[in-house]
Amino acid sequence: VYVVATAQNIPSGSQFTARFLRDGVEQVSYTWSPGFNIASGCIWFYMPTSDVDFSADNWSAQIEMNGAVAVQPIAFTVGGGDAMTEGGGG
Repeated sequence: VYVVATAQNIPSGSQFTARFLRDGVEQVSYTWSPGFNIASGCIWFYMPTSDVDFSADNWSAQIEMNGAVAVQPIAFTVGGGDAMTEGGGG
């Protein structure tokens, strides 16, 4: 699962954290700090299914910058088998 955001005017050393939650409970988080200024670009985080118990449920992902929410939680639902939908649908 990837979470992606557009970054603009980001100074070097800013800290980004992506949090992946299942039913509102954090399952895993990843932190990254660029070693360069970002005038405009795309940042992304990847949650491999090997890092969590990737079970059918309601999930969300959010990105923080320097400890503050930068991207509101994005909901998605994992169904039985390989089914997944965006926006918390079923």
